[in-house]
Amino acid sequence: MLKKDEIKQGTPGITRKKFLYNMSRASYRKEWGTNYEPPGHGTRVVARVISLVPKVGPLKARSLRMPTPQTEVMFRDSFNAALDQYHHLLDDERAGRQNLRNRNFDTGAPTKPGAYLMADQAYARLVDDLAKEHFQDVSVEMKSDILAFYRDSSAPIVNKKDAKAWDRLDHELEELLKSASPSESVDSDVSAVK
Repeated sequence: MLKKDEIKQGTPGITRKKFLYNMSRASYRKEWGTNYEPPGHGTRVVARVISLVPKVGPLKARSLRMPTPQTEVMFRDSFNAALDQYHHLLDDERAGRQNLRNRNFDTGAPTKPGAYLMADQAYARLVDDLAKEHFQDVSVEMKSDILAFYRDSSAPIVNKKDAKAWDRLDHELEELLKSASPSESVDSDVSAVK
């Protein structure tokens, strides 16, 4: 911990146990999975070099300023409230009570093709990831949403700029359309855009 001495100086009597958020490793893995990648040696070396550089001039912003006790309480309360809200949302989703509208969280606008670069890229990556499993276990709602996103062949979707990637996406969309069983209510006149 690079700032251990500064933290102890700013908060006398502080211990590692009091400072760190109290969550066991097993609880962390249960909540968020095991995909944590610890920092490598290069990252640690760079962090050490940065810690040795004097914090003057423009680097003064890099110096650690201890939060006030009120700020710590506000952070802890907001963190716990966010975690509680997240658990409630997950419970609502599991119980089928969650009805989220398809909105772009960055802009707040409804999601539509060609309107936002990152949405176009996210849909393309989703289709690519699902295609690796040949669209097995994909819900009717998700299939309908993906096909509806790509319904308008004139939309200025950013992925069209890369012909090879667009051809792959078009092939994957055709496979998705074919994967819809006759009992599913996917609009039959939806076709992959070219």
